[in-house]
Amino acid sequence: MRVALNLLAFGPQAGGVGRYARELAPAMLQEREDLELHLVASADAPAWVTALAAHPRVGITRLRTTSARPQLLYPAQLGALADLARRAGCDVVHGPANFVPLVGGTPTVATIHDVMWIEHAALSGFSPVAANVWRSLTWLSARAADVVVADTQATAADLVRLLGVAPDKIDVVLLGAGIDVGADATPAAEARARFGIKRGRVLLSVGQKRPHKNLETVIRALPSVPDDVVLVAPGADGGHGRELEALAAELGVADRVRLPSWVDDRDLEGLYDLAAVDVQMSRLEGFGLPALEAMQRGVPTVVSTTPALLEAVGDAATVVDTEDHAGVAAAVNRILDDDAWAADLRERGRARVAELTWRRTAQGTLAAYDRARAVAAR
Repeated sequence: MRVALNLLAFGPQAGGVGRYARELAPAMLQEREDLELHLVASADAPAWVTALAAHPRVGITRLRTTSARPQLLYPAQLGALADLARRAGCDVVHGPANFVPLVGGTPTVATIHDVMWIEHAALSGFSPVAANVWRSLTWLSARAADVVVADTQATAADLVRLLGVAPDKIDVVLLGAGIDVGADATPAAEARARFGIKRGRVLLSVGQKRPHKNLETVIRALPSVPDDVVLVAPGADGGHGRELEALAAELGVADRVRLPSWVDDRDLEGLYDLAAVDVQMSRLEGFGLPALEAMQRGVPTVVSTTPALLEAVGDAATVVDTEDHAGVAAAVNRILDDDAWAADLRERGRARVAELTWRRTAQGTLAAYDRARAVAAR
């Protein structure tokens, strides 16, 4: 089976969706020996795409457009991709970030990670115009797709409620955690120097700086945790960074907050090694990969009551109401003060991650490909 993988929207800082495609593709190739992938990538595709294309069962077509040019990206993904897949002899087209061709005859699978921007455009960092465009294009892709893959039951319910997707068209396939635990991590001393952490314990919160990630609640918790605790929140700035800096200054904790932009894998692994606690207090979420990745690395984790996050972590994390900064402080303090409790969270976290592997995600996705072919053949 040959599958065209739509990577056109993936630039150098693709975030969680980029992590999904990056981990999924090798896992599928390992799971199924008759699988071939044909990558359709932008001119500024990240380095992992080039590395993946070196696999003997992977081909690639690069277009001149870049991930930052939506006026060309959308027509390419919704139209030209069909012809590229046909000429490459593909049996399925998979859009791992919402979009598949609207015509063309090749069976299609669309992974839609979330639709939170429909009801909460501002929180998601979308302008009203952008949210309307995405809603229209995602609705068209969901309608055209033979199978729609959702990361969680929560997202599946939103697809039915907000886009009118038929429930029997949706396959729920939970994601896995990162597989290269500790690989080539930045050494502790170097990581501390790079991120200005001279001493103290690290409270980590990985994710883009957008309102829905709710770093505000984590920053508001800082005055109530020991003053040697430093918050490090790496992630591309979606336009919300200055507000977070202003809040930290207002609360008198600016010297304990680090808001680096996107970091590479080596530095991210180094930060996981330093972390005493991981906190993910998202108001909205499609899944919550950073929580799983922290748990896989033995970092006790605190999450919000957002349904998709709860679905991802199971019983392996401390749960606090999304806006309860006092509850976050209490949860962090207990982990820092109670070694037995922290050890219990580590054990449960690793057990949960063992259930959610990229191999399992690959198996579910391959099943979606087979189902798409069967649906299209009817």
